[in-house]
Amino acid sequence: MKAIDIQVQNTAKWGPLLNPEQTEQIGKYLGTKLNYNMTDDEMAKVLRDADVKAMILLPTSDIREDIGRVKELHDRAAECQKKNPDVILGYWATVNPHLGYKGIRELDRCIRDLKFVGYYHITLASGVPMNDPRMNHVYDLCSEAKVPVKLNIGHTAGGAGLPGGGGFRLNFEQPIPFFDDVCAAFPNLTCISGHCPWPWHNELISVLLHKGNAFAENHGWAPKYVPEEIKKEMNGRLQDKYMFASDYPFVSHERVFKEWDAELKPEVREKIYWKNAARIFRIKL
Repeated sequence: MKAIDIQVQNTAKWGPLLNPEQTEQIGKYLGTKLNYNMTDDEMAKVLRDADVKAMILLPTSDIREDIGRVKELHDRAAECQKKNPDVILGYWATVNPHLGYKGIRELDRCIRDLKFVGYYHITLASGVPMNDPRMNHVYDLCSEAKVPVKLNIGHTAGGAGLPGGGGFRLNFEQPIPFFDDVCAAFPNLTCISGHCPWPWHNELISVLLHKGNAFAENHGWAPKYVPEEIKKEMNGRLQDKYMFASDYPFVSHERVFKEWDAELKPEVREKIYWKNAARIFRIKL
């Protein structure tokens, strides 16, 4: 195993991360063809060929109100993980806050019964800021269950180039105050900044240095475009805070590994590729 990849998108046709319109928009923005029509075996083969053990992200934006569809998707994900335990460590639960108490009950089932790896909140998909009081029940549950939450930070390809950016408000994904508020209010909760934090990368560095329960990854961005300030800290003061995440199929594993190999000091690579994730997620390898 070369790495623990803490974010790969679900590319199986039973649960594609993006709908056809989003696939076309983001694929055009990134200049790449996105394949969300794989079988379970094909998706697992991508991970085996890349030599990674992955945590997989499920769709969120189109299932706000249908708890039955949410449960069906989670059960299907658990089945896929059981079929491929050598490469799928688990799934991120992405229950939308608009589901209210029904969503909290389903999140509890995902963590305790289906053994999902934690909760992932994408503000732009849900429209609920990460420090909104409606999120407190989620954070309390995850803190008690001792599983991490991942909170999306930074500029996104979603809606990019569309009038009004597709209605997405980028300011909700700013580290200060949003991510910092959650880290401060829930000191026993492991909080992971998901995504490259540009244009607020220096704010995130501050939070990571200040909050002992704050960690980070850079999914969705080719390493060559990650700000130099971030790469400097990954090789220095924050080498125990950062984890590897590709966001395949947005960026190929081949490209991500090639570019991170060139950017990271040899003595740091294993920490960021797998040792930090193994420690933070308490994974026995």
